[in-house]
Amino acid sequence: MQPSHEAKPVGIYYNGGSYPKLERWAAGGSGILKSAILKIARLTTFQRNPRPLQYMETLAKAHFPDLEKVIDVADMQQIQLLPWSLMTACVLLWPDPCGAGWGPIERQVRRLAGSRPVLILNGRKRRFDFDGKIFRQMRFRRFLEKSHIHQIILSVIFLVVTPVLWVVDSILGKD
Repeated sequence: MQPSHEAKPVGIYYNGGSYPKLERWAAGGSGILKSAILKIARLTTFQRNPRPLQYMETLAKAHFPDLEKVIDVADMQQIQLLPWSLMTACVLLWPDPCGAGWGPIERQVRRLAGSRPVLILNGRKRRFDFDGKIFRQMRFRRFLEKSHIHQIILSVIFLVVTPVLWVVDSILGKD
């Protein structure tokens, strides 16, 4: 069987960490800070609930029947080696809702794709075009996800309000 040289969409899958540089640094040693970074990275990965490659490949073929193949990229060098001239579109297969850890890959894909459409299919079966507006929205959502700011704010509120409620209940004679 001869390989096809017909232009078709290609899917790109990446399942890296939310904090790739910090995780590489922390993996090379011990200490409280490095241990804390690795624990936060594991927590963030757990909360993201990333889908495996096989699931994303099946999902991509259901949404894009003419998909040529899905490429699992581990580093930025692989993006440059893709057959860009043989692609009609590039489909980014985010294994999680907002593509945590995909920032560098997205910037490179947008640069290399040129006028070809760049589409996104996430692990929650949502499909959309990847344009500047989506890129900015995802950066903000990723910030919220990676910083855990919402959890920190709720914890502070809980720590402040709980003693106040306890005092009020004690004064009013409630158990």
